[in-house]
Amino acid sequence: MKRIPALAVLVLLPFYSVFAQQTTSKLQNQVKSLDRQLYESAVREDAAIFSRLTSDDYTNTGSGGEIRTKRQIMAAFDPSRKRCTNKPVNLDWTGVSIRLYGNIAIVTGLATETSDLFDNDCKPVGSKMTTMNRYINIFVNQRGVWRAVATQFTSAAAF
Repeated sequence: MKRIPALAVLVLLPFYSVFAQQTTSKLQNQVKSLDRQLYESAVREDAAIFSRLTSDDYTNTGSGGEIRTKRQIMAAFDPSRKRCTNKPVNLDWTGVSIRLYGNIAIVTGLATETSDLFDNDCKPVGSKMTTMNRYINIFVNQRGVWRAVATQFTSAAAF
């Protein structure tokens, strides 16, 4: 009689493995989409999307070592603040890797951003700048919703 449950496990195990791989792949694709949305919302200063994708205690460490909180980033999105910023015209991600550890997802990759440049009077200067940053985003699944809790950028210009 004990052979029947053991046989059932041996028969069903491959199906469980395929199901687990499909679930992992689906979660990785979901997190990859959120990762891109997070980056795009930041460069396009879309406060609504950025707020939805980040935890209340989100922190961002920039390539120069500066640390900014979610509140500081959201304040910088305020359209009433006069500032000249480079306008991204192309975003590209390469070498993206997503690792899942239960309710935690770690995303690493290379983000390349090409932007139009502006002078101090907010007039286009007619040239573009390309920046490359290696990055890591950490997402946590909080009550069924994936949110970014931390981002770290490192300039890839020297690589």
